[in-house]
Amino acid sequence: MVFHLPIDRDPQEVCRRLAERGLPNLFIPSPDSFAGIDEIPVLGSGKLDLRALADLARARFAAGGAS
Repeated sequence: MVFHLPIDRDPQEVCRRLAERGLPNLFIPSPDSFAGIDEIPVLGSGKLDLRALADLARARFAAGGAS
């Protein structure tokens, strides 16, 4: 799952541009795996809150899709 802040690009365009830059297909997410979120969860230390992201991913996966 690819969490991102609101963007004006289509996920298909993002994937296409990654492929154009030579990124191996193994590392290019599918366009349906993109999910927009309002804010990136961070810990009090300013580090990325990986547990909160995992919880978001589980919730989105259980709900059956991305936004």
